[in-house]
Amino acid sequence: MFEKADVEAAKQKKELDEALDPVTNPKKNDGTFQKRLFIYNKPLMNIFIGGIFQALNGLAGPVSGWFIIKCLFAMILFSPEADEINAELVSVGMEPAMYNMPKFKSEIRTWVLMMVALAFVSAILNLVSKFSFG
Repeated sequence: MFEKADVEAAKQKKELDEALDPVTNPKKNDGTFQKRLFIYNKPLMNIFIGGIFQALNGLAGPVSGWFIIKCLFAMILFSPEADEINAELVSVGMEPAMYNMPKFKSEIRTWVLMMVALAFVSAILNLVSKFSFG
């Protein structure tokens, strides 16, 4: 009784191995996957455009981090006594380094507007890449 089940299991295993040979055999699976996936990569121009736009969208993260760091530096360099500190620095021959309130607001406003613009650009790049990939 078990012999019949073993023979049937061996037959099913052999059929399954033959069916999966293009996938499990390393010499054959590269071509198999390429053939099976290539039918979904139409038209190729959309894939190329989507890849380029997604790569550009990937740059938005590091650039946004750079903008945030610029805002943090502006906050670090702000001081209510900036005018006096800068006057002392100039008197000893150094460049003024501290930000007073108007310069601080101007610097922060610049980098925050750059972050907002980057968010809009990122949204457009993401939208184009999503439509390109389908």
